[in-house]
Amino acid sequence: MSVAGKGNFRRPKQESVEELFGKVPPQNLDAEKAVLGGILLDNVVIDDLVQIVKTNHFYSDKNTRIFSAILRLHDSGVRGIDAVTVAEELDSKGELEEAGGVLYLHEVLESVPHAAHAEYYAKIVRDKSVQRTLIHSCTEIIRESYAPQGDTLDVLNKAEQSIFSILEQQGEGDKIEIRDILMDAFDRIHERSQKEGMLTGLTSGFLDLDTQINGFQPSELIILAARPSMGKTALVCNFAEAA
Repeated sequence: MSVAGKGNFRRPKQESVEELFGKVPPQNLDAEKAVLGGILLDNVVIDDLVQIVKTNHFYSDKNTRIFSAILRLHDSGVRGIDAVTVAEELDSKGELEEAGGVLYLHEVLESVPHAAHAEYYAKIVRDKSVQRTLIHSCTEIIRESYAPQGDTLDVLNKAEQSIFSILEQQGEGDKIEIRDILMDAFDRIHERSQKEGMLTGLTSGFLDLDTQINGFQPSELIILAARPSMGKTALVCNFAEAA
């Protein structure tokens, strides 16, 4: 059996996802059009939708251009965002034909009867985008694993960072206003000031511990760590019994 020399080694051609798996990446063009159509029908939904879907979530280039134009108009304070104003905005940027033209805008507008389900459609668009991003990241991980450029641990770290970044993006729509956080903190401070000497949380069953932490507070993440066979389970059972 002959073995090719090192000089004959070739890095595999970087194929696209379609070439690798013979499949079109996840997408839902009807949902994309429904999101855009919902906005054109009722501009009130824009503020809610931009918390869910971003420009890069759209698979269709035409839909991406239209959504970008809608956002520009919205950021400029334009109140009547419809097929006419969006077409004008696209035309001013030289993108009207690339976005499908006026006929496609009217097709988008007629794709939904009302804007009631626009938020649901936006979540579909976002989820399909996350799936495409995950496929791309996993494909890159596979390629790197076949021909690593560094230590194997580096490949693992890159893979972890790649997947974690997708998880971080998933949480973008769940941000909490700083005002709400501060108001909640002030409410807790006021409650504790009114109950001086009294526990505001669940008792642990241990007086000294309760004095230090004022009981277990709602929504707190409590980590109990120790070496094996040190009594962690027994202690947690005591906490549960006291509560």
